[in-house]
Amino acid sequence: MNTYTKIETVLEEIRPMLERDGGGVEIELFENGNLTLHLLGACVGCPMSSMTFGVIVESKLREVCGDKIKNIYYTQDSTDNHYHLSK
Repeated sequence: MNTYTKIETVLEEIRPMLERDGGGVEIELFENGNLTLHLLGACVGCPMSSMTFGVIVESKLREVCGDKIKNIYYTQDSTDNHYHLSK
C-alpha cells in the first residue's frame, strides 16, 4: 500500500468522529513527504482543532506512515489560513 493510500485510510477511520461534530478533513496535497490537509465544516476555527489534529490525527498518521511524512500542514476554507502543527 502506498503512502497516499495509507493516509487516506487513516483519515477514513477518523472522519466519523469529526463528522459527528459537523467537521471534516480531506487531503489537499501530498508531495515530497509534505502533507497538507484541508479542514472542513466545524473544524474551521474550532479552538479544539489544534488538539484534535495534533494529538489524534498526526499521531495516527505518524504511527502508520512513519518517516514517509515529514511535515503536516493544515488549510481552512479561507486560503489565507495556513498553519503548521508538526515538527
